[in-house]
Amino acid sequence: METIRRYLFSLCAAALLCSLVRALVPKGRMKSICSLLCGVFLAMTALSGLAGWQLTDVAEELTKMRIAAEEARTGVEIGNREALSAIIKSKTEAYIWDKAQELGLSVSVDVAIEEDGAYPYPAAVQISGQFTEMQRQNLARYIEENLAIGKEQQTWTNE
Repeated sequence: METIRRYLFSLCAAALLCSLVRALVPKGRMKSICSLLCGVFLAMTALSGLAGWQLTDVAEELTKMRIAAEEARTGVEIGNREALSAIIKSKTEAYIWDKAQELGLSVSVDVAIEEDGAYPYPAAVQISGQFTEMQRQNLARYIEENLAIGKEQQTWTNE
């Protein structure tokens, strides 16, 4: 990685130097000669930087960079997936709690998120608090119809 960095730095420095020299040289025959010499200088800089490299070293460096990029991408994906799961969990809990309040239930809601698929989704819910059997049935039906959390994935605790 350091070798590639040094090579690119020297190439950029040479290009900057050439552009500075070309900007300072007046137009005419001298500018043409200067452009030719700058081109040769850049080519020599590029080739001399590559001359000391072994193909195995280059392949190894490229592999390291690919691994580092993959690790960075995976880390971001994991972070995004965890954030998405937390958002889905909190929004689903708030949604169920609001509906419970509309039905006159005084409950606490805890949603379990399933993360095995392409996207996380609410898979189960645990509801505890004070409610009648009719209120429980109404909310259970509502959860099943609107959130696709079946009655077998709903745990109810009447306190």
